[in-house]
Amino acid sequence: MPQLAISAAKVVVIGLLAAYGLAVLLEALATWTLADMDAYWNAAVRLRHGEALFPLVANEWAPDTYRYAPWFAVAWIPLTYLPKALVEVCWGSLLVASVGASIWPLARRRSMASVALAVLLGAHLLAIASGGNVHPLVVAALVHGVNRRSAPLWIALAASLKAFPAVYLLVFAVRGEWRKAIGGVAVFAALVLPLALVDLKAFNGPIQKALDAGIPVVGYNADAADSGRLAYIGQDLFVSGQEMGKHILELVPQGDVALFIATPGSLNIQPRIDGAIDSIKKSGKPVTSHTVATGAALPKELSTIDAYWLGHKETKGLFAVDAGSTQSLAQVIKKYNLRDKDVKGGGYDLLGPTTQLLAADQIDFTIDQQPYLQGFLPVLQLFMYKASETLTGLADVNTGLKFLDKQTVAPYNDSKSRFEGTSSKAAVVAA
Repeated sequence: MPQLAISAAKVVVIGLLAAYGLAVLLEALATWTLADMDAYWNAAVRLRHGEALFPLVANEWAPDTYRYAPWFAVAWIPLTYLPKALVEVCWGSLLVASVGASIWPLARRRSMASVALAVLLGAHLLAIASGGNVHPLVVAALVHGVNRRSAPLWIALAASLKAFPAVYLLVFAVRGEWRKAIGGVAVFAALVLPLALVDLKAFNGPIQKALDAGIPVVGYNADAADSGRLAYIGQDLFVSGQEMGKHILELVPQGDVALFIATPGSLNIQPRIDGAIDSIKKSGKPVTSHTVATGAALPKELSTIDAYWLGHKETKGLFAVDAGSTQSLAQVIKKYNLRDKDVKGGGYDLLGPTTQLLAADQIDFTIDQQPYLQGFLPVLQLFMYKASETLTGLADVNTGLKFLDKQTVAPYNDSKSRFEGTSSKAAVVAA
């Protein structure tokens, strides 16, 4: 009789778990939004356009807010060239496959307890997958990676997306497996540092922890001087904006000009617009600037600038401090034949349409901030710093600003190198 009761209890428990799993599955299918995927997609789009990976946002806990390591956003960049609907199908399928991979080691044991646990875990992971979050993929990576020789790599990858896997590195330390523990920390640091400092205080804590652990940190592209970083490689952003402001005054000695900015407050572009406004105000010339936020996604930037022109046709010049807005204003100038009305235009960075429209005399200038150097020099400095045992290597570097016009932009359009062109192939440019 007791054995019969135990068997009946097991059947009831399994039945309840199966019912719970089915209910969660049905709810997941009914609420299948993949909303979190927008955070990854939008972050990759921002990087494509040379904009802030971590812009200031009204709600940092919103589903579409990016809170992950830079490498993950970079990995999504190729996907943004595909139809988003197709990527949604592929991403959703990958997450569902990750759920299966995560619970398979439990399910294949075929004991009642392991199957019950597999159902419980699978149900929760499916609920998370329905929102598009990377979490099921992280769990699958840990399930199949922690017992391998490459465990530090898998743990570091997972920890760069979700903080909790870092606990596994402590297990290595407790076991005395210091090579694995240190290797995991090193890989983790390589994945999340160096970073673009886009908030004055947001990274102070993590940077200090890295420095305390003996991990050097440098900033590039945007700077927060009091963050504790050891060096900064990039433009002097405020001075860059001031120089653009002087250029604007030469082109438009009087009248209204529009200054477009993707994400106001972001430290890689806000100082530029501040500098431009500073030069305009100090000049004393009858020039009135109007700041317009365009958003981080290129279609939104284009539609915003298009609408602005239609509502402000008295504007004498359209200028921008970020890559996407610069491309968009050039497209608007071409669309409405604004050069025939002597409307001036210019901005930053080297997106293909921008350099092509500059060569076609649709805008007056774009500014090259030497992005290749901003990526190469931090790695070189960190290498020298470690190779010299901290004796040398770190130095603040101003990558400067280079105004390009319709003549000087020609090599940028003709080049197929990876330095300023469209190729990713490592090569020396022949003279």
